Amino acid sequence: MAVPEQVLFDTETENLLYILPSPDKRKIKLVLSLNYRTKGKVVNSARTAFKLLSDAIAGGIKGDRYKVVR
Repeated sequence: MAVPEQVLFDTETENLLYILPSPDKRKIKLVLSLNYRTKGKVVNSARTAFKLLSDAIAGGIKGDRYKVVR
């Protein structure tokens, strides 16, 4: 996996978000669910990944949905 450009904490879902570079002008957002409980077990897992514009990430930080971890 590439080194993330940013690591964010989603204050609504309590997931970690890894923001990765992409060949186009968008960024890759990898959502990691920590301490997720499933079938009586606690696991850490990658939940989803998709591309979005940098403006959407900046808006989430400005609107206090995302807190910058790194």
